[in-house]
Amino acid sequence: MGLNKLLGAIEKQKCLPWHACSLADFRNYYTMFHEGRNKIQVSKIDRDFYQTLSNKRLVDKVLPRPKYRCWMHMNIRDFKDYYKKHYNGESRREVERRGDGFYQTLLVRGLVDKVLPRPKYKYWKNMGLDEFKEYYKERYDGKSRGEVRRKDLSFYRILYKKRLLDQVLPKSKYNHWKFMDIDDFKEYYKEHHNGMSRREVRGKDLSFYNILYKKGLVDQILPKLNSINQNSY
Repeated sequence: MGLNKLLGAIEKQKCLPWHACSLADFRNYYTMFHEGRNKIQVSKIDRDFYQTLSNKRLVDKVLPRPKYRCWMHMNIRDFKDYYKKHYNGESRREVERRGDGFYQTLLVRGLVDKVLPRPKYKYWKNMGLDEFKEYYKERYDGKSRGEVRRKDLSFYRILYKKRLLDQVLPKSKYNHWKFMDIDDFKEYYKEHHNGMSRREVRGKDLSFYNILYKKGLVDQILPKLNSINQNSY
């Protein structure tokens, strides 16, 4: 296809016409958009590209082979070098979420504490109010209770158990359903679930949906069934 045509196709279509690509095109694409990334990183960032390579059996011809193909032959220095090269600065949780076998191997070989940085907040039970506030500020500053609950349920739960929600997280504008009138419910829907169908609201915010149902306000607050999709409910 040629480099200029390749760039033109990407610019015009915002994606690559994979069926028309040659091996050289795939290599050019990798160099332009993913140079230095390993197979796992490419597969997560650009699934269409990786899947096309897989379907055409070109993965090994386009993407670089991992430096460490077998964890069992690595020593502690190798693991440290690997961490520094691929995850430098990332927390244990972030490394674990990569799901590439690195964290699991360290865990099995008892090397987690020797290779990965120690967590700043290791045990909820040993943390005081100031530490919880600092944890919230570092990770979720400005986010609502609902957002924190969805992103970090264990943190939210420990605050609930220690009765620290009101002291650590911002107070909810809608703290008690029983004090809300129809205008409050409409505003809440618009602010948190605007455009969502009844099914989507029920799946994402069951307590909100239930209070509307109990108060007989479902039809007045949520979109009519035929306004989005006949099957939304």
